[in-house]
This record gives sequence, C-alpha cells and structure tokens, in this order.
Amino acid sequence: MLVGAAVAQAPIWGRRLAVVGACTIVTGSIVALGARDLQDNRDHFPTESSSRQLLAFADAHRLRYGYGDYWDAAPVTWQTKARLQVFPVAGCEQSHAVCPFPVNRIGDWYRPRAHTRTFLLIDPDHLAIVDPLVKTLGRPALVGQVGRFRILVYPYDIASRFGRN
Repeated sequence: MLVGAAVAQAPIWGRRLAVVGACTIVTGSIVALGARDLQDNRDHFPTESSSRQLLAFADAHRLRYGYGDYWDAAPVTWQTKARLQVFPVAGCEQSHAVCPFPVNRIGDWYRPRAHTRTFLLIDPDHLAIVDPLVKTLGRPALVGQVGRFRILVYPYDIASRFGRN
C-alpha cells in the first residue's frame, strides 16, 4: 500500500489539508445533489427525451450527420449512442459564416461528405448560430421543428460552405 504509506509519512499539515480538500468536494457534491442541479437542467441542455425525438426526426428524413451549438452537439450525439452525430459549430467573425467550433474538435467532423444530406440544429436556448450566418449555407430543403429545436435540412453536407476561423 504505497499510497497509504506515503500519506502516513506526509507531514501532519499535509494530511489535514488532504482531509479538508476531500470533505470540501464531498460536501459540494451533496449540496449539488440536494439542490437538484442536474435534474433541474437550468442550462437547458438536451434531455434524453429530446434527443430521442431528434433521432426519430432524423430517421424519418434519412439523416445521420448534423451540426449544432457546442452545448447541444455532444449531448445529442451521446444520448443517441452516436446514431445521430452532431458536430459543434459556431459563428466566426472573420468570414461572417458558420465555422467549425474553434476548440475540442476533430478535423474529420468538418470534412465534407459527398452525396450526404446534413442538418443544422438551431437551439433558441444556445444561440451560437444566428440567422444571418445561416443564410451563408444556402436554402434548406426542409425546415422542421422538434420541441424547442429548429432543424434545417440540406441536400448536401453544409460543411462544404463553412467559413474558416
């Protein structure tokens, strides 16, 4: 037990600091659970229910790939077990267009796929993509609504029209 031995050899102030730190983390977690922070979803992240509805819409329209706000992309992809893959995008000031998200990204997400219909997920609670930027993508073939989400469906991969930031 090297960890236990190391802690036992640490100065008394170090052990006390470790205990105080651990207690602080546990107390904060208990307070968050008691306040129902996760269940209240104050930041309006997509829920499993809304992700299921988005997946049903996507299945009905033969869609698998799309783009959306950073705070929507990961939860929807995760909650649909990647059956619906939503990659994060944002507005870029330099080209006044929709651009790949500047951090936490993989280049292949934004490499245009030939002969692939894609969608843009617009969330009024997370407005990283506003209407003037959307116009740079061309006219959508279909506009749908699933709960609070507006879904713009394009007959091509809109990554081919993204600006660069």
